[in-house]
Amino acid sequence: MKRRWLIILIFCWVTLIFGEDFSSNNRGLSVLEINTSPISASLGSGYSVFGHIITSFLDNPAMLAETENINMVFNHEELGFDVRRDDIYFSKKLNNKLGIMMGIGYFNGGAIELRGIVPQDIPYSTTSFSDFIAGGSVGYEIYKELKAGIGVKFISQNSYIYSGTGVSFDGGVLFSPSILKGITGSVIFNNFGPAVNFGETQKVTQPSRVRFAMGKRIDIRRYKSNIGISIGGYSKYYVIPYSDTSYTFSDNVKNFVSSIPDRAVTDFDFDYIFDNRINLRLSYLVGGENTIANVGLGIMLSRFRFDYSYTVEQSTNGTHRMSIGVNY
Repeated sequence: MKRRWLIILIFCWVTLIFGEDFSSNNRGLSVLEINTSPISASLGSGYSVFGHIITSFLDNPAMLAETENINMVFNHEELGFDVRRDDIYFSKKLNNKLGIMMGIGYFNGGAIELRGIVPQDIPYSTTSFSDFIAGGSVGYEIYKELKAGIGVKFISQNSYIYSGTGVSFDGGVLFSPSILKGITGSVIFNNFGPAVNFGETQKVTQPSRVRFAMGKRIDIRRYKSNIGISIGGYSKYYVIPYSDTSYTFSDNVKNFVSSIPDRAVTDFDFDYIFDNRINLRLSYLVGGENTIANVGLGIMLSRFRFDYSYTVEQSTNGTHRMSIGVNY
């Protein structure tokens, strides 16, 4: 037992030493790739292995097939470079196989970096804007070993130089075939859809991402844990010419997937649960333009769930995320 905690302490020390400095170079939204919590390596960011309650617009909608009966969740997030996000949503298990979620969110970016069209990935400019988001998701258990989900978000985006409305789509699958002997896999497609008008001559895409994760659940007496790894491209906003009417949803997916080798990130996760009440999470992400770490703590008291996570960043105030959930 002492050896196990020694390994955890060494991991925390390493993450504090090697956290990257975000103050010298605004990397847009790449930090969001790790800062959604609770973190479960086997099912992707935003999943609580002991509560099945925390899920959001950034997560795999297939997880709704495993949600509890009725949940209400509030999330508050502050990033180290003047970005804030708040959202509230409700989820309900309609039957043994089907779960749904509906919610609204607000995003405010003080100085978000824009990039040139994928796959060049060249810094273009920075801008300040806010988003109001309303959306819903559905998850369905096709087989015991296979779950799938889809989601849609309606976005109203406002800036001091432009405003527009748009829509984006999410999709995901969870699979745990017997041949993998207890290993769970997850594939997520997040924020894919048409670009939003950006002034009179250009459009801006939503920060799309693709993530693949695999993990293993380990139970020893009262202790439960997940260990695993996920690989994917991080999120960015991209500017494209307004006259480029040929840039469609399929182009968005194709260009994003083709650019993953140049901006892929690898996320190592450890998720530890004690007596179904306390959840400790550690994550370390490398690759692309990122080298950052995340620590999180979740507590379950009766019907109430509390969660806090902190993303380690040198020379900044770090990134904070707080979640409060109620299970009826």
